[in-house]
Amino acid sequence: MGNIQFLYPNVLWALLLLGIPIIVHLFKLRRFKKTPFTNVKFLEKVVSETNKTSQIKKWLLLISRLGMLTFLILAFAQPFTATESALVTKEYTVYLDNSFSMEAPGKQNDLLQEAIQDLAQHFPQEQKLSFFTNDQTYRDVSFQEIRSVVLQTTSNPEALNFEDVLLKAQTLFSKHNGVQKELILISDFQGPMTPVENDSTTNLNVYTVPKTATETLNVSIDSLYVLENGPQETALRLNLQANGAIREVGVTVQDGDRLLAKSLLDFEENSLEQQLDFKIKNGTGIQGQVSIRDGGLPYDNQLFFSTGQSEKIKVLHIQQGDADYLDRIYDNNTFTLTKTALDQLNYSALYEQNFVFLQGLERIPNTLVEALIQAQENGTGIGIIPPSQPDLASYDTFLTKLGFGSLDQQLNDEQEISSIRFNHPLFKGVFEKNEENFQFPKTNGYLKLKSPPSTVIGFSNGSPFLSESNGVYFFHAPLNPPYSNFSASPLIVPTLYNMGWQSIRANPLYTVMTPGNYMDIGGTYPEETIISLTQEELRFIPRQQYMGNKIRLFYDENPQSPGLYQTDAPQLPAKTVAYNYARSESLENNAIEFKGTSSSETVAGLIELLNQDNRINQLWKWFLIVTLCFVILEVLIQKLIK
Repeated sequence: MGNIQFLYPNVLWALLLLGIPIIVHLFKLRRFKKTPFTNVKFLEKVVSETNKTSQIKKWLLLISRLGMLTFLILAFAQPFTATESALVTKEYTVYLDNSFSMEAPGKQNDLLQEAIQDLAQHFPQEQKLSFFTNDQTYRDVSFQEIRSVVLQTTSNPEALNFEDVLLKAQTLFSKHNGVQKELILISDFQGPMTPVENDSTTNLNVYTVPKTATETLNVSIDSLYVLENGPQETALRLNLQANGAIREVGVTVQDGDRLLAKSLLDFEENSLEQQLDFKIKNGTGIQGQVSIRDGGLPYDNQLFFSTGQSEKIKVLHIQQGDADYLDRIYDNNTFTLTKTALDQLNYSALYEQNFVFLQGLERIPNTLVEALIQAQENGTGIGIIPPSQPDLASYDTFLTKLGFGSLDQQLNDEQEISSIRFNHPLFKGVFEKNEENFQFPKTNGYLKLKSPPSTVIGFSNGSPFLSESNGVYFFHAPLNPPYSNFSASPLIVPTLYNMGWQSIRANPLYTVMTPGNYMDIGGTYPEETIISLTQEELRFIPRQQYMGNKIRLFYDENPQSPGLYQTDAPQLPAKTVAYNYARSESLENNAIEFKGTSSSETVAGLIELLNQDNRINQLWKWFLIVTLCFVILEVLIQKLIK
């Protein structure tokens, strides 16, 4: 506490009025009346005693009246004592962390609900403040005005680090100099919160109310992805993670009410990651949900996914010369094969194809080169089969732009095709074992690259017969007789079939709800198509981009809840897409300790701490009591001293 100060110091000028009673008592302004008395001796004695008593009474009355007036004036000036911080103007900003980690169990409820009730019950209702969470902001309001908003706060997928919180708080404080800024953080302090020390140059005090979970063990469904995509069925792999040892965690995978997989998993200290593999049949369309049950955070106990119904793969054959082997491979059940000559090519159709074959073109015009590069960037696969006498300059430009490097020369040497890269995705699952006694075909010449990329099938001299770069396949020799007998080889069927099959870009199993993420919806759409997403009565239009053979849907703010949603576009079949929360807070279990901050376990305790710093001791009541004492003293003097 500091020295005594006055709320109204100008009142102290009234102390000058103390001169009035002093003047009255020092100058005898009383008039005396003469009374005849016969006994002079007795009279002298009475006068002497009366003068002494009168003098004492006058001085006592003077002191009591001066004291009464002095303390009365001081009381009206309202004296008080306070700390230095109590006299500074303060602004309060409260941050309530409503990230998913605050869903952890507390003593009576989850941490977020405990924090909300603590804040609503103990924060001063009339106190002006700014208040913000991860998704809401209120500036310069009384707590009473936003009390209902605080009570309705729910968890949010966004998590802020301390730098984000500090920058947000600084925008809510005023720019006035001499104002003490008080920032109150209510959080479990999980994740990327960086320790901070108070900076006296910013007039910012940081107060923390750390919330501690009673259960820190948590199991999270981390991800689900395609392990292997075959013509008949697809293998999926589910990844789960835990932040500590926990046994017998039940996992179920369902398609609606139909059970797809079920298992019990144990997480040990040396194996905190577990996997569950299962298969689904292609073409059925799965609206799936993975569920687990643990005692930790609930938001990561579900994962939604979807697989679409099979659609025919579109293959465009741009030909110059005969190639009937493509008709035999790309049957009508799985593929839709379209043939066209180069001079009859509809360039807009390129962007709607899953795979494009260039067969026997002596020269590739620049317009086709640019169109194919654009289609390839949009996900279209490309296969190139050269003629026996190609325009080397044209092919050199085309192959260089596609990432194959430049052509070296055209050789007319006979070469045997003698090596297969069995572990390449093109042949995955085709051969039960590496074939050594395979009857390999031959060619009568080939095009040699200076620095070929990945070799899929090779010649006996080590040069590639089939090379691949980013989904583009280049045969270094013609496939038809008399230049090659590859078209009659059994190897042509899995090679060309898988080129077309693997060109299909299946819709993603799900999209993580992080701003900037997107999913591609494959299919044939008119350019003016606008896709809406629906779920029961909810409908919204996401930001989207037309890309020929697919439409890209971006995640910005909607949907706000994970789940399965249906696409809706005029005169087009509906598809199911899935959205899930990011798992960024699933494995955190160590709260950050902030340095240089005042802390309390509850809001009530923090308010008491702030009140101690802001406490002002009013003294006017005591001064008024002393004034009354002087009044009583004067009455007693008047009664007791005659």
